[in-house]
Amino acid sequence: MRPVWIVCLLVALAPAIMAVTTWTPDGYFSAPLYFWRFLAPPVIAIELAAIAIAWRAGFRPLATILALPGWSSGLIGLLVAIDIGDALLVAPDPSAALMRSAMTLIHLLFALGVVDLMRARGFNDYRALWWALLTGSTLYVAIMAAFVVAIEQPARFDWLHFGLGVVNIRHSGFYVAVGAAFSFGLAATEPDKLRYWLAVGAGTLCCAALFWSGSRAPLLALLISGVLSAALIPALRTIRLPLAMILAYAGGGALSLIHAPPFGNYGLLRMVKAGAEATANEVSSGRVDLWRGSIRTFLARPLFGHGEAQFITVVPEAQSIFYHPHNALLQSLVQWGGVGTALFGTLAVMLWWRLLQGTRRAGATAAPAFVAVNTFIVYAMTDGVLFFVYPMMILAFLLAVGLAASALPRDPDRSGFAAPPGG
Repeated sequence: MRPVWIVCLLVALAPAIMAVTTWTPDGYFSAPLYFWRFLAPPVIAIELAAIAIAWRAGFRPLATILALPGWSSGLIGLLVAIDIGDALLVAPDPSAALMRSAMTLIHLLFALGVVDLMRARGFNDYRALWWALLTGSTLYVAIMAAFVVAIEQPARFDWLHFGLGVVNIRHSGFYVAVGAAFSFGLAATEPDKLRYWLAVGAGTLCCAALFWSGSRAPLLALLISGVLSAALIPALRTIRLPLAMILAYAGGGALSLIHAPPFGNYGLLRMVKAGAEATANEVSSGRVDLWRGSIRTFLARPLFGHGEAQFITVVPEAQSIFYHPHNALLQSLVQWGGVGTALFGTLAVMLWWRLLQGTRRAGATAAPAFVAVNTFIVYAMTDGVLFFVYPMMILAFLLAVGLAASALPRDPDRSGFAAPPGG
C-alpha cells in the first residue's frame, strides 16, 4: 500500500507545498515567483510522480484507455485530437496552447494512473484518505493565518494578489473548498461523536477562510453540492449534514470577522456589498461581460474552437487580463468548439453518472468524495476550476478516487440514515 499512500499524501499536501514555496509576507515580487504561483510546478511534479509510481506498478496509459468501457476510449481520442489540432493549426498563440494541451494530458494520465494504482494495490482505506485531504486543506488555512500575521506592512501589502500559492486571493478558495467539502461529507457519515465534531471544526476553519477572503463562489458551490448530494445519496440524508453546514457557515462567518484586511474586496461586508450592486455585471464581478464575449467568440469558430489558453487573446472582454471566462461550459466552447464540447460533455456526464450509481451502492464509504466532486463541478460554473492547475489536478484526483471507492461492496452499516451525533 505504500506507493498508493505516497501519492495520496502528496496530493493532500499540495496546498501546503504551494503555500510554503511562495511564502513572501514581505510582499516580494518577481516574474519567476509569479509564474510559480500561476503554473504551479509542484502540483505538476506531484502528478508526474504519481504517473511514474503507477507505471512501476504496471500502469500502461494506452492499454488502460483502450480497455475503458463503451465509447469512452474513442471519445477521449477524438477530444485529444481536437485539442492538439487546435494548438497546432488554429491557436493564435500556439506555444501557450501546446503547453496547456500537455497539462491536460498530464491531468488525464494522472487520473487514469491513480485509478489503476488503487485497483492494482487493492486500496480500500478511503475514510483515512478523506481525512488526509481535509487535513491538507486545514493545514493551508493555518499557514494562511500565519502568513497574514507575518505581513510586515499591511497598509502597503498587495492584498488583491495575496501570493500564498495564488495570483489572486480568490484562488485560495481552490485549496480550501476541497477540505470544506470533505468536512461536510465526513460529518454526514461519521458515527463517532468525536470525529464528527472534528470534521465540523475543520469545516468551520475552512469556511472562515472562505468568508475572510470574500470568496462567494466556493461557499455557494458547497451549499448547492450539499443539497444536491443529499438528495441523490441516501447515506447523506441525515441531520448531521445540515447541522454541520449551519455550524460551519455560522462559525466561519463569525471567525472571519476577527481580522479585516485594509482592502475593500475582503470579508462578509464585501459579499453583502457585491450582492447589493445595481447591475448584473457588477453583482457577478464582471462575469456577465466575459460570458457575452465568450459566446460571441465561440460563434466565430463554432465547430472546433480556438485552442486552449487562447481566451485572453481572442476575447476582447478579457481586456488582456482574464485567462478564462469563469465558466467551464463557455471555456470549453471557446477552446474546443461545439464538437469538442459535445465530446467533453458526454465524457463528463458518463463519469458523473457512473460515480453516482457507484456511490449509491457503496454508501458512506464513497459519499464524501461525491460531495467534493459536486462542489468543484458547481464551482466551475463561476470560476476557473478547469483552467488553473491545482483545481484541475484535485478534480481529476477526486473523480479517480471517487470512482475507485464507489466500486467497493456496499457498506450495510453506513449506507442509510444516520442518527444525530451522540444519538
